[in-house]
Amino acid sequence: MTPSLIASPWITGEADALIGYVLTGGFGSQILMARFDFLTDAEMAAVLTYVRGAFGDGVSAITPDQVRRVRVQVGTVNNFSGV
Repeated sequence: MTPSLIASPWITGEADALIGYVLTGGFGSQILMARFDFLTDAEMAAVLTYVRGAFGDGVSAITPDQVRRVRVQVGTVNNFSGV
């Protein structure tokens, strides 16, 4: 079984870590899911804001600018990012 999203440290923790994880599918040898770097910055921000709102006990929203910044840092800049 997979762990619950409710109050997960990935959901309630640093937004940049969550964004990077979802863009890349994981880090290092811990690649555990598909990459979602095909989503636009606005789409990624909307999805992660929803997840954080629904399962993160009121943590802050994620903006397209945050996604754009992390996308550049992790090297997933593509035609869909708007960067």
